[in-house]
Amino acid sequence: MNKKSRIIITITTLAVVSVATFAVLNTKNNLDSTTSSKENAGNSSITESAENSPTSPTTASEKEAILQKNEPGTMRSALNGKQQIIPVIVYADVFGSSFEISAYAPVVETGGNCVATITNDASGESVTKQSSTTPGATTTDCDLLVVLVSQLGSGKFSIVVSYSSDKSEGTSSPAKVSI
Repeated sequence: MNKKSRIIITITTLAVVSVATFAVLNTKNNLDSTTSSKENAGNSSITESAENSPTSPTTASEKEAILQKNEPGTMRSALNGKQQIIPVIVYADVFGSSFEISAYAPVVETGGNCVATITNDASGESVTKQSSTTPGATTTDCDLLVVLVSQLGSGKFSIVVSYSSDKSEGTSSPAKVSI
């Protein structure tokens, strides 16, 4: 091998190693950001379960990433003929005297409804709130679910959101919140 060939091979090898290192680090950073807990800005904090990562997606591509993450267990047939889905809790937080929950279903359809169930972990008492839905480009958004903080009190709570329509149904993984 001549000197010119060795230089070309060395430069090519360094370039491949550099690109591979960048790709691995970029993938690791993306995985870290989608699996970490998020501390919300209000008086409550939410921790997510492994299947449900409320990372406040604001764009269609961010929602699509969550859909792809949930996809293996998201779509199943049920005995009642409805498509089984896993709704996603985007955020749950206190704003003034209201406790707000934002969620969506990973389907696009009209006529569905969402029900949030907020359970006090200590007492077992539950508060439910129902909302209609709005279909989007890639998901069906639950209209904002709002409960007065005075109905809840303070403590640790578990939240689940159920979605139901003529075609689909399902319940989210529980999210834990402290108020």
